[in-house]
Amino acid sequence: MSWLHGSLGDLVARAAEQQIYISSSSRVRRQLAAPIVSSFRRQFPDAVFVNARSLYGKQGDWHRRWPRECEGYGAAILITYGEDRVAGTDPLDDLDEEHAIGAFAAVEVGYFRRAGRPVAWYAVEFPDTYWIARFVIEPFELMSSARYARLVPEPDADIFCPKGSVFPFADECHNSGAEFGSVSRSRI
Repeated sequence: MSWLHGSLGDLVARAAEQQIYISSSSRVRRQLAAPIVSSFRRQFPDAVFVNARSLYGKQGDWHRRWPRECEGYGAAILITYGEDRVAGTDPLDDLDEEHAIGAFAAVEVGYFRRAGRPVAWYAVEFPDTYWIARFVIEPFELMSSARYARLVPEPDADIFCPKGSVFPFADECHNSGAEFGSVSRSRI
């Protein structure tokens, strides 16, 4: 079956029957991540989605296990929850809140990027959600482990290949597929 380029189906196909790793920002609590991951599982019951929020209990778990486990993942999805809405913007318009990831997610994306594996972004701005296949990761001027970099839609990025200089990326993404739109919106 051929999937729409940049869609969840396309990401699942590109994962080539390997597990799909789902990472999230510190603002995404388990109670929010779990139903999102469940919705992916309902859409693609044959795919294996691994929710990092329930996989690693503490940072020490991640430090100990991630280096051994990362090669088993064929793709990644970053879940973020918007914050700091710009005053005067329409909350029902496009993405208008800041979406951040922490240092651990930055390391994870760096791994997927260097390995040529696809990375998508699922942005939540209640009541809307956005599936984003083309984006850039920009460093914050003042970084912390929880707020390391921001994600921003970028129409010139390759599908599932985030641009950025926050961590050592490979020069190119190894994704294939035609160029197509990057953002789709839905309601929670």
